[in-house]
Amino acid sequence: MPLVLIAPALCLAGEVWCQQSLTPDAVHDMQGKQQDFVLVDVRSPNDFQAQHIQGAINIPGTLLHKARLPKNKPLVLYCGNSACQAGHIAAKALAADGYDRVMVLDGGLAAWQSKSYPISAAPPADAAKTLPVKRISARELNGQLGKKPFVILDVRPPAEFRSGRLPGAVNIPFEDLPSKSAGLDQAKPVIVYDRIPQRSRQAAQLLQSGGFKVWELSGGISVWAAMKFPIEVQDHK
Repeated sequence: MPLVLIAPALCLAGEVWCQQSLTPDAVHDMQGKQQDFVLVDVRSPNDFQAQHIQGAINIPGTLLHKARLPKNKPLVLYCGNSACQAGHIAAKALAADGYDRVMVLDGGLAAWQSKSYPISAAPPADAAKTLPVKRISARELNGQLGKKPFVILDVRPPAEFRSGRLPGAVNIPFEDLPSKSAGLDQAKPVIVYDRIPQRSRQAAQLLQSGGFKVWELSGGISVWAAMKFPIEVQDHK
């Protein structure tokens, strides 16, 4: 049975390229009619384990190019909510790789939940398989600054990053990691930090699942600042 697109095509800001999208009602109807398609959650494994659309598989956006998804079936991608661009960015990348039946769930998981459609959670056994993330202390990292090649990644919101950061750090907010981590140099170890321990741990796990060598900064920027190690501040001109 042919797919019916109900939501209008969406365009990425500043792009001519547009991606067709499906409403939650359309996707739910496809599931009810047992249409043959692949529903892909492009968020982090932790977010997927917490809750996801029933029947979805989890492939973070940065790993989609390695997943070898079938080209003979429709693919429906989704992210967390309408503000998240990861699904559209992933769909664009797949289209460039020759996938011509890629769509995005309009409004993502949040829109699906607003309709009270079925939600699942990964069993605890799956969560237990998550590899532990290595940690590095603030003192140890400070002693290695300028001596070893690595990427220091700040996953806080941009405003927090501008107000003070570790020397040489780059900023990719946690919410943007699925779509932007591909720009990081995978040949270099990544030191991840945040103000919120849970968020830095999730970011580290996401990068680790994408093949990066990752360390989490113990205590984040709070411990770093408390020990009076160097802090860079954005130069406002």
